[in-house]
Order: sequence, then structure tokens, then C-alpha cells
Amino acid sequence: MYYQQDNYPLQTKEQHIKLVFVGASATGKTSIIQRFVYGVFSELPTTLSLALEKLQLERNNYNVHLQLWDTAGQERFDAITPTYYRSCQAIAIVCSGDQRDSLAKAQFWYHQVRQYADENVQIALIYNKIDLMECELSDSILNQFTQQYQIPLFKTSAKTGEGIESTILSIVDSCQVNENDSKQELVKIQRSRCCQ
Repeated sequence: MYYQQDNYPLQTKEQHIKLVFVGASATGKTSIIQRFVYGVFSELPTTLSLALEKLQLERNNYNVHLQLWDTAGQERFDAITPTYYRSCQAIAIVCSGDQRDSLAKAQFWYHQVRQYADENVQIALIYNKIDLMECELSDSILNQFTQQYQIPLFKTSAKTGEGIESTILSIVDSCQVNENDSKQELVKIQRSRCCQ
């Protein structure tokens, strides 16, 4: 789905969400972002640096300023990526149907996120390229991974568009719920302090 950047009316509630995509090289991180923002798919060269897409969308009575950060998946960039975790609300770890080892790499990314990102960051596993006739990873292996790390699993195809919009919007929704929970917890703490 294509989202215009300037056509949304201003809402009383504003929210900024930074969503960072990480994962092995050639899992389709860039294609997922391009499909969501522009509604197109094309075979893209491997990302060699950082790319950023910004857009606005209305979600749950919020004017959401969404930043989609696309990171390079090659190992030589592994040490640089943690700098992009700062002040992000969500991380999408991407693995793909044509790379069995991309799930092992996802485990590396999960631990790196836990080490460097805020403890309240929302983490999701995106299994991309489900349009392939033969996928390398079974549902049981994927479910075992997500159950072990207590994160949601989303299945997508950037090529066909299947699951792209619902996946990203679900992640946005989880950030909104998490932010509201954090605000309520802060109010409780402030009330308990003033009553002492």
C-alpha cells in the first residue's frame, strides 16, 4: 500500500515510531519497506549502508510519524548496526524462505537487540519470501524460535505483497499499546510518590 507523506490532516495526538529492520543479507528487508511505502516490488541490489523512509499515517486516532530504517545485512556491518537501535520503538528481524541459515542469523540479531536496545522495544520476526514453492524453514522451526524468545511471527512476501501491510501495521499497533502502558505505569509511580 502506498502512503502519502503530506496528505493526512493533523490530529491532536502525535506519535513518532522508529522501526528498524535487521537480518541477514538478501532476506528482503529493503523490498518489504519498498512494498509498504510505494506499493511496488523490484529486484534490488544488496543494501550497503543505511536507508531511511519516512511517512505519516493515521492509526488508532494518532497521526503517526513512522520511520522505517533499512540496515545492511553483511557481517562487516554487524558492529555498526547497534548505533541505530537508540531510541527506536520496534525492531523487525527478517529471515527468508530461501536461506535456512537466516534464522540462525536472526538469533544473533535478537541477542544484539537485547544487548543494545531499550528494554521496552518491540521485537518481531518477519519470515519473508513465503511465495517460494519450497521454503527452507518449517512452521515448527519458526514457531519454536518465536516461542523461545517470546516474540510474534509474521509471514510476508514482498514480491506478491502478501502480509506486508498487516505486518507493519501490527508492529505499529504494538508500539502504541506499549507506549500507553508505559504512560499508565509512569502515572502510577508518580501517584504513589506523591502519596508517601
